[in-house]
Amino acid sequence: RVNSSDSMGPCMKTTCFATPKDAFMNVARGNYEVWKLARDEVSGCYADHVDLDTQEAHLGSSDSTGMGLVMECVADAMGWISREEFLNRINRTLSSYAGIPPPNQTWNFKRGPRGWVPRFYDIRSGDLLAEGTETEIGKTWSVMSTGLFYSGVLFAQTYLENIGANKKSSLA
Repeated sequence: RVNSSDSMGPCMKTTCFATPKDAFMNVARGNYEVWKLARDEVSGCYADHVDLDTQEAHLGSSDSTGMGLVMECVADAMGWISREEFLNRINRTLSSYAGIPPPNQTWNFKRGPRGWVPRFYDIRSGDLLAEGTETEIGKTWSVMSTGLFYSGVLFAQTYLENIGANKKSSLA
């Protein structure tokens, strides 16, 4: 529904779809479009939140990045992005988490002992940011963020192993 008006004044306008599947696909695609807004095109990382009015997103988030990797797989499976774009997007994101800087950028992202990841960081520089009552940046590692990030990594790995780097999914 969207805001609209007619001779009777303000109202909600309903968009109808031919089938429930069409309605679901519209919602799903809209969801992916919000995830695209959360992704930083330079680092490939995802923001904790997006201001939908300004479309600004600066606070990098490991848990959001893990779920962003899942959404890239969905977009590829549905045919919303090309296979080349999908592979480039996944590669850029994983490269940033591996400490490989984006082209012509300084990237300071650091993982903790045994692969733990921080919850928050600057989405453009990779600089770690304090969380909660943390007094020394880089000493606190997030269990939830680490789990969600690596869940996204494993999802993308499994997706590519099952679909193949050159094949298209039959879901679209």
